[in-house]
Amino acid sequence: MLQLRPNCECCDRDLPPDSAEARICSFECTFCAECVETRLNGMCPNCGGELAPRPIRPAAALERFPAQAERVTKCATRYIPDSLSGYIPDGFFGSSVIVLVRGGRLAPKRTISPVI
Repeated sequence: MLQLRPNCECCDRDLPPDSAEARICSFECTFCAECVETRLNGMCPNCGGELAPRPIRPAAALERFPAQAERVTKCATRYIPDSLSGYIPDGFFGSSVIVLVRGGRLAPKRTISPVI
């Protein structure tokens, strides 16, 4: 059963269960379509997986199996695929991090400042 997380992990935009703007990876990391298209190049920054439209749960099923209420904001502090590293602006992630890149290599520690 999908959790149907209520927000974008990058910008914290509300994504109600019936939102056509929600995108998820196979681990259910959740992002809005705008962040996926303008910041993430269609790839999950947490696991490197493909981001696809989140299915909309029918209203009758939503009553029996409600969406998750807890908000998650953990965008891209662990994994930056090589294919994304040139597209991510300095300061996007917000703190000093050591990240894994494709192939499991550790990228150099980078100090970056918050965007927001």
